Amino acid sequence: MKRWLVTRHPGAVEWFSRRGYVFDCHVRHLDISATAPGDVVYGSLPISHVADLCARNVEYWGLCIPMQYDNRGKELSADDLQNMGATVKRFWCAPVAD
Repeated sequence: MKRWLVTRHPGAVEWFSRRGYVFDCHVRHLDISATAPGDVVYGSLPISHVADLCARNVEYWGLCIPMQYDNRGKELSADDLQNMGATVKRFWCAPVAD
C-alpha cells in the first residue's frame, strides 16, 4: 500500500505536513495506472479521476477548501488554507451509465 499526495501547490504540501500526514509519493500529476488496490490518494482531483481510482479499489481523500471566488487561481499558503478552514474528506464515486 502506498500513500500518495497529488498537488502542484507548495502550500498544500506544507498544510498536510503540519497535520502529520506522511506520504510515500508526492506527485504533481497522478498516473492512475501507477496506483494499486489498497493505495490511498490525497489531493484535489477531477471527479472522473476519483471514479477511476475507486474502480481500482484505491481510497480517495479530497482536500476541501471553502474558497471565495476572489481566491480562485491564486497560490495559497498553508496559513491561507488553515484560515479558510480547509479539511480532508474521504470520497467514493462511480459513473452512472449513459
